[in-house]
Amino acid sequence: MSLYTKALKHIDMNRVKELREEKIKQKRIVDEIREQIREELKNINSPEFSNWRCDLDESMTTSDLFQTTLPATGDVNLVNVEVSNAATWEFSGDTNAGTVSATGLSFNQLPSQGDSFVNWSFNNITSAFDARLVNNLKVTVTTGTGVDSPKSGNPLKVEWVSDTDIGFLGTFSAGGGTQVFELPKEANVENLQIFYSVSSDGINSYAEYTNDYLVGKSVFGGTMNSTDSSGAMSMLRLGNPPSPVPPNYPTSESVKLLFGETWWVDALSNGNPRGYQAPSGNPITDQDRLAIWNQIFSSYGSFATRGSDLYTITSTSFQRRTPMNVFVSLDSPEATAFIRTDPTMQGLSAEDRKKKLIDMLDAGDEYLLKQLGIVGSSARPSDTTMPPSWEQAGGYGAGGPNPYGTRGAEPAYSHTKKMRINVDGKMRDINADDSSQWPSILKKASNKQKAMVAHYAHYEPEGEVLSEKKKLKSPKDITSKIPGYYDGKPAPLGFPMQEPPKMVNGKHPDLVDGKKIANRFNRLDPQSAKAMPPTGNPHIDKKVRAAAKKPK
Repeated sequence: MSLYTKALKHIDMNRVKELREEKIKQKRIVDEIREQIREELKNINSPEFSNWRCDLDESMTTSDLFQTTLPATGDVNLVNVEVSNAATWEFSGDTNAGTVSATGLSFNQLPSQGDSFVNWSFNNITSAFDARLVNNLKVTVTTGTGVDSPKSGNPLKVEWVSDTDIGFLGTFSAGGGTQVFELPKEANVENLQIFYSVSSDGINSYAEYTNDYLVGKSVFGGTMNSTDSSGAMSMLRLGNPPSPVPPNYPTSESVKLLFGETWWVDALSNGNPRGYQAPSGNPITDQDRLAIWNQIFSSYGSFATRGSDLYTITSTSFQRRTPMNVFVSLDSPEATAFIRTDPTMQGLSAEDRKKKLIDMLDAGDEYLLKQLGIVGSSARPSDTTMPPSWEQAGGYGAGGPNPYGTRGAEPAYSHTKKMRINVDGKMRDINADDSSQWPSILKKASNKQKAMVAHYAHYEPEGEVLSEKKKLKSPKDITSKIPGYYDGKPAPLGFPMQEPPKMVNGKHPDLVDGKKIANRFNRLDPQSAKAMPPTGNPHIDKKVRAAAKKPK
């Protein structure tokens, strides 16, 4: 048996065919892509090709950047972080991520691994904020007191995090307070997050906090010290009934007796200095051992799940306490320093600038009227207002647009001679024909100036107004009133008598197949036919090819 025959026993020919077909398919795709690239390069290098969208260049636009210096704003919060909002914290609701309340984020939980766990930690991170225009981070933190006071080996760390980098800012210890951290340039990014964390020192477990929870608590007439509190917390960690039980103490009662014995031995040593009174006196009995177990759980059972209120982040905000050199676009609010204001308008509010501009325009109108007898422009700056309807925005009258696209009914033309002049610093509309409405300055004007005022103030139409003397009684006989009307005459009424044909694929029916349009090329000369490029219409291209073959 040949080697080839042996190999066929381990080869699936169907699979070989599939791989072959897949390879052919991939090669076909590669050839198509290569052909597309070749066609694009051919078009780009062709003198007839023009990508005008790319050729147009607006040079400087409002999206261009320029450098500016942002002034320092001092102790002013430019960006506030809502620390009391659960949506602000990305790990909100996770284990060992703290709890969010009205006061902020608090690391006050018991570690999920239990208080005997050594490498415990709590941490959380804010959502992303735009820190490109700030250079300081202000943080306020409160801490627990007494048994909840954080140890020196468990500081609260504050760090910044970007999409590509991370950095350390500082720490808080017992007592808390407010600190202002300086953000490095690497932290001036659009998406900046603040990371808070507190962890163990790697040596002591979380029990160094929980063991002292019951210090100063009373039981059987005495007050517990650190040793007594630690023994009582050991009972609470086991639960009631205790679980798990040691191998040598298979029942719950035996475990209770064991821990009760241990607690009483430590409490009554050295002459019972804390004044405990066992129910059965001294020596103690099993009744006393069970009594201390039950007393601890009945009075202080809630301490089994309690965590120390180590740190609470009450506020976090971004500030700019020193000037910053930044790049901003021209349409950014920070680019106002780039826009120059007339020196006479500097330091004025928007309303004051508008009032001063109106006063200047009124003074100019008054000067024109005094010196030249010309009424100035009535254009004045005004607030932007929205029209009540689209009809009014389009300039239509009360009737709106009629069915044929022309404007609706316009108000009747008024022949009253009106003009707009400045009277005592205010613009007024007066009737030019009524001299009683003229201000004193106009009454003193010469007849020539008054005539000029009347000339510029209005237009007086001359001649007769043309109108139809004979009115139609009914629209039905309108065709009989049009001279030369006969059947078949196009648009005898000023608009098509028949509706236009329905569009086919967005085109007129005559343009769909191109046959009718091709008739325009029936008399095409040979020279024009040879110079004419393909149109894509087979009927036109056929006639172009035929015309190109004709003799000159």
